[in-house]
Amino acid sequence: MQETILNGRYRLGEEIGEGGMSVVYRGHDLLLNRAVANQFKLNPTDVETLGVVAVVGAATPTRLASLLAMGTGSMTLVIDRLEHAGFVRRVRDTKDRRSLTIEIVEQRSREMAAFYAPLQQRAAEITQRYSDSELALIVDYLTRSNDMLSDLATSLTERPAAQPQDDTTN
Repeated sequence: MQETILNGRYRLGEEIGEGGMSVVYRGHDLLLNRAVANQFKLNPTDVETLGVVAVVGAATPTRLASLLAMGTGSMTLVIDRLEHAGFVRRVRDTKDRRSLTIEIVEQRSREMAAFYAPLQQRAAEITQRYSDSELALIVDYLTRSNDMLSDLATSLTERPAAQPQDDTTN
């Protein structure tokens, strides 16, 4: 499958929805991930993984691999790099030592949060342009859209992958 880069910035992933007159794809902001990765001497995939752990909290490597549409072997390499850099730690389950979760290391998390502070400031400035009722409408739209996409992505990961179609004609 050929990789598609939109506007030199967004890597399009798998299709996650369709409706109206558009198709929705999972997208990854390559420039932001690269910039953050460079600042912390990480791989852009590592930064993406940290973002997922920051949102979902401690998670098993298998769950992280699923959320990021990666194989478990690749996820192990990402976790190894992040652990070596001090961003995450593996925590064994006290009831089942075969199981472990990945947690963010707070000190490194604060370092990265400081890097995002200017972005948060600019986002706050943009937000101030809107009234409370306009913001409520925007939040409602984004929440409903995100829920719809999340539900669709979950349903796609729970069913078998589509089989390639035979393009030969008889």
